[in-house]
Amino acid sequence: MRTIVIDAVDWLSEDDVFDGILEALGAPAWHGRNWDALNDSIVAGGVNGVEPPYHLHLTGDWPLPEALREWLKGLAALIAEARMQDREISITVAATLGVPGAP
Repeated sequence: MRTIVIDAVDWLSEDDVFDGILEALGAPAWHGRNWDALNDSIVAGGVNGVEPPYHLHLTGDWPLPEALREWLKGLAALIAEARMQDREISITVAATLGVPGAP
């Protein structure tokens, strides 16, 4: 399984998160910047340049803002749902990012 390392060290806003995730997945420029679009491209597939199997590993040196920590919990849940639909995708979030409960 391919590991995609995404450095979240400079993430301060939801736009930063989308920039990092979508770039890492090779999403097209027209990709939506919301949960529905992300769900469609990750769970349904056939949109991004990177298709499963892959493992996302988010790194960073200090805790993210609270809103982004919650956002990443949602991303982990989305990926867990994708796995239940037999998509070979997984995620880990570095402990230094301060996202309790994230894998």
